[in-house]
Amino acid sequence: MFDKDDFDKDFDNAINKAIGNNLKVAYSNEAFELWFLLHFIFINSTIARKDYNKKITENFRKLTGNKKYKYDKVESVQLLIEKIKNKESEAIKNAKKLLKQYGDENSFLKKNPSTTVHLLVEKLNKLKS
Repeated sequence: MFDKDDFDKDFDNAINKAIGNNLKVAYSNEAFELWFLLHFIFINSTIARKDYNKKITENFRKLTGNKKYKYDKVESVQLLIEKIKNKESEAIKNAKKLLKQYGDENSFLKKNPSTTVHLLVEKLNKLKS
């Protein structure tokens, strides 16, 4: 599992190499925070990495009424996960819808935004059953 970050030229190569070695990949293009954001809203336009934090913060505040919350990968991620875990089915639906929009596009880099984290989550959920 990884996100694109700023590794444009290596992103497609990494995923294709994994697939070529029969490995499954859970990726997010451009940032893992896309997966979090999909719990709140469907988003299908490219946004800057720093804007994910802002959008997560805004949507968390709307959901909870907590006006002091500010998303941070280290400090506040646990609280976020706790509040959105019951919205997992919405995130999965949004991730599938997002990927479907790219049709037959072969370049993972060009699928921005996109994520396959939902595939990993679905597999893990099956193991829980």
